[in-house]
Amino acid sequence: MNDLERLRELIAECTAPDAPNMYRTLYGMRDGEPALHLAGWHEWIKLPLVTKDLLTETPVANRFFASNTDVEDIRTSSGTSGKTPPFILRSIPSGLEYRLQYHSFENPILASNVPCMPHWHEDLQISLGYAPRVIAFDPIHAAASVRLARIAGVDAISTFAFHVPLIGKLMIQEGIAEQIRLIEMCGESCTRSLFDFIKRTFPNATIIPQFGAAEIEDKPVGIPCRAITGEEPLSVYHTKPSHYHEIIDSEQEIVLPYEPGTEGELVITSCSPKPRATPLIRYRTGDIVRILPEKCAAHNQLQFTLIGRVSIDFIKIPGGMLRADETERVLRVFNGEITDRFELHRYLRPSSEGQKVEVILYVEPRDQNSPEVLNRLAERIAQELRVGPFRTYSEGVEDGIYLPLTCLPITSTQSPTKSKRMIAH
Repeated sequence: MNDLERLRELIAECTAPDAPNMYRTLYGMRDGEPALHLAGWHEWIKLPLVTKDLLTETPVANRFFASNTDVEDIRTSSGTSGKTPPFILRSIPSGLEYRLQYHSFENPILASNVPCMPHWHEDLQISLGYAPRVIAFDPIHAAASVRLARIAGVDAISTFAFHVPLIGKLMIQEGIAEQIRLIEMCGESCTRSLFDFIKRTFPNATIIPQFGAAEIEDKPVGIPCRAITGEEPLSVYHTKPSHYHEIIDSEQEIVLPYEPGTEGELVITSCSPKPRATPLIRYRTGDIVRILPEKCAAHNQLQFTLIGRVSIDFIKIPGGMLRADETERVLRVFNGEITDRFELHRYLRPSSEGQKVEVILYVEPRDQNSPEVLNRLAERIAQELRVGPFRTYSEGVEDGIYLPLTCLPITSTQSPTKSKRMIAH
């Protein structure tokens, strides 16, 4: 069955007269009108996009397409964007077999205690004929969780990226870091500094990324093409067989060519096996991805990498845009002096010439963090930091649009939650 046939079948199912009315209402269908028949791609690209706001505003009963016995878990997103997260009913996940090429899962695993995550690992272990042995990682009682992991004999970790430093520190104390053979990370992209920390702390571990979204029941969003080895880009994915991916311009909402070099917001349609509790058709993920030049050799598919979130990793400014991925790139230029960990704050300051942009960049120096050193570093970063294809931040300062960039030392406190790296005030 080709993509159009699969999508046509999904549209017909979700717009049947007796189906929950979310899609019938979204598409402006009348009572008694038969299910929507998709004539071709020209009609597909005209279908309205589904957003997280729509899911939040639509009662669960109007977007629940299965029976109660088919529900595996109820999830919400992390709420990092600041918006009210919707409750999502999800059926039993499928397509997680790709993980077996990296690890056997015969022994116990330490997994984040987000509802359903431990159960997914248990289901996988049972399907392989192993006893379901999962230790739930509780960040509030992190030390106790890791002690229990030592007693149980875990050799794998599946957790949020922002929990890995905490787990690593505790596992060194417990003397079990070297026995870890797999680290699977989700929640945000792996940075170079985090990768370096993992390689030092867990020398025998294979590192794989997991790109998921709480709203999408047919997880993950992308299948990792390879383990994270230090090769750039660190995390590379290809499309899951049950998904149909599109890329759009976030502002104009127009479909962009799905070809090497394209960069834009990922839109997902999930054609997961039935039962489908919350099928999503043309769902705006809010994730910005870039299509890479090379195909995934094993699957002959175009590869993509995640470069940020529309709402929290990109800030528009006069004459350009501040981007988390570009800031990270620049910090790596000065790798001998600072890490790529940062927090960028953008302010709009009044002046006699109107508002001017001011950027304060909090960085992590490897050695000296005196004001003189940070001032010199700020000048060099401004000269390197692109706010457009052919424009740097320092050129905006010269033109009187921006105030000089300031660097300050970032706090070393380990956050127990996913944190924003780009903040607009």
